[in-house]
Amino acid sequence: MTEFKRTQEMHQYYRDSLVKTYFFDEFGKIPKDTLISLIDTNSCDPVQCAETLHVLQSGLSPAKDLALKQMIMLIAQSHLSMDKHRNGIQTPMPAAYKKGIRDGLMRMLQKVPSVKYLINAIQVLYRIGEIDEAMALVRKNEKVVDTSPHLQQIVAMVYTMEERYEEALPYLLKLVDSGAHQNNSLIKLMSMACMYKLGALPDEPVDFASLAQAANSNKPEFPYHWLVKPTENHRSKPTLLIACDDKYFYEHALALVYSVLEHNHDNVLVHFHLYTPNASVVKYVRDLAAKYPQLEITAAQETIDLKSPTKVVEFATRRFAASQALLSHFNAPVILLDADALWRKPWKETMGELASNSDVIVCQPKAAPFWEHVAAGMVYLNNTPAAQRYIAQVVAFIEDNLRKGKSLWFLDQIALSACHHEAHKHQWGIRFASTAPDQLMDVNHGEHALTWVVTNQKHAAGAYADYKRELQQRHGQLPYSTPNDAFLAISQQKKPVQFLQVGAMDGVSYDPIHPFIRNFAWHGVLVEPLPDMLERTRNNYQGCTGLVFENVAITEQVETKNLYRIAPDVIVKHKLPDWLKGMSTFSDTKLKDYQQYVTVEEVQCMPLMALIERNPLAHIDVFQIDTEGYDYTVFKQLDFSKFRPTIINLEIVNLNAEELQALEHDLMAQDYLFYRYEFDMIAMDKRWFQNAT
Repeated sequence: MTEFKRTQEMHQYYRDSLVKTYFFDEFGKIPKDTLISLIDTNSCDPVQCAETLHVLQSGLSPAKDLALKQMIMLIAQSHLSMDKHRNGIQTPMPAAYKKGIRDGLMRMLQKVPSVKYLINAIQVLYRIGEIDEAMALVRKNEKVVDTSPHLQQIVAMVYTMEERYEEALPYLLKLVDSGAHQNNSLIKLMSMACMYKLGALPDEPVDFASLAQAANSNKPEFPYHWLVKPTENHRSKPTLLIACDDKYFYEHALALVYSVLEHNHDNVLVHFHLYTPNASVVKYVRDLAAKYPQLEITAAQETIDLKSPTKVVEFATRRFAASQALLSHFNAPVILLDADALWRKPWKETMGELASNSDVIVCQPKAAPFWEHVAAGMVYLNNTPAAQRYIAQVVAFIEDNLRKGKSLWFLDQIALSACHHEAHKHQWGIRFASTAPDQLMDVNHGEHALTWVVTNQKHAAGAYADYKRELQQRHGQLPYSTPNDAFLAISQQKKPVQFLQVGAMDGVSYDPIHPFIRNFAWHGVLVEPLPDMLERTRNNYQGCTGLVFENVAITEQVETKNLYRIAPDVIVKHKLPDWLKGMSTFSDTKLKDYQQYVTVEEVQCMPLMALIERNPLAHIDVFQIDTEGYDYTVFKQLDFSKFRPTIINLEIVNLNAEELQALEHDLMAQDYLFYRYEFDMIAMDKRWFQNAT
């Protein structure tokens, strides 16, 4: 029987996060870059690794050469257990797989005793879930552990997971003394958990001070702006709260609504809590409310700064305050569910009896650290004073930390877990209920689950992706999870796709449409004002037909203008950031931080419609723009009475507020739906999006 069952069963994320660095005494004549590529976590092909090593001569003694190559192969083989290589599915690796790695490590250590190989071996065993074996090596080699922060963090994690906080504490103190905690959020979380569980109220990385007093659970006025008002305030059915920004609305939340329709249209209502929604999202929600009256869809908005570095934490946490407000306003139960979840079973038949006899239903993973004792993915709040007290304390915890600038990922789960612990410790009289995670919200997507959820791997192939695609198709929507899905769909529909790309650069770098142009034989025009970059574009599309290359910039008149850029050879020579090669601009100040490397080139310019008219473009399916701040200047020249692209993708990161507002206004006027992602905005013809199956 294992001593470390919880650690064996914990999410693979916590193993992957703590194993990032490997150590070698020497690697002889094997090039360092080759060694790094072989142990890179993206590489998990032991056969290819063996083929590469077979022809490499290290020049080391036979025993050391063999040990080195065995270590490299065992590391590569261990990568197969990583979350990103298993589509996020949380199941143990086969025993034979783990035994092979374990036995290989033991044989290697016997042949060539090495402190660095010992550290590697413990890390590999931890990564593949052989926790007893890893800890056995730790206990036999405490002196090595005393000098290795990489091992100390693993041991601290094991004891934290097992809730043996007093044993974890000495290792955490060593990590703090060495400064290892400064750039490792997990060490901070472990330290926080130990302090709290040993009786203190920690203030780092989040502050537990709000737990010292009871939160105000009085019913507040509804604090949000209604976009779709309820027809009546009192409800008898539970309301599903879906909180999301524009990106998550189109990529995930719509599919969640379809899953509710198919399994719960009679017993669950829907409320959208939208973070700074654009006009296309607001209109889409209103259309949904009219289309599906049985869901009694309502919606409210909350303004969050989309440029804030902490916006993702606010997206995850602010919804709990919204749930508190809804609980009071509707005088009915509320179900919080992640927007990227999918419903699989009817609520009333599956959870109805438990819900009616409980104040709060939470999901408690069977093996999770303290800060995930209560998962934030799904929470049921009954319309009772006890539930209102719990959520009020959770919201007080969250808001106190947001006010103090402690916008930490996991803040929502820390708040839920700490308040759950306090409720039991101080006997608040809350009737908590919980079911097995594989029945409530299943990351492994089993048949008995109420909902299917995803964690780190949101777009992986498998049962979840298949079900999501089927839902979208059944409800007449484009199968869609990322912008690439739109490019793929149109590639499959149009033979060939006709495109116009303004700002082609080299045809590959930072280019969202390059793979589709090449793999699906798109036809179109690529516009690039710099002759050397256009030549690279030609070379990168060698063998492709139906392409026209235009050496010109797009402005509002025929003219010659100065273009400021840093040449690719200068970027390489001075080891400047690679993204600078795509930063050619008409602005003489945008590259001010690299002024000494800037050169100026005169380029020919012409209006967009003049360029289109001189090329064989009967229509435009995809319009791609990346012109370093002049993107709206290019976009607004398109004559929509003559050309209506199905997809428009343009860089917006350099647009000012007025240009962004004008862009969104123009897209709404043409009936596009759109949202921001990374540095870009994608816009899709609404009729195509809704009828693309």
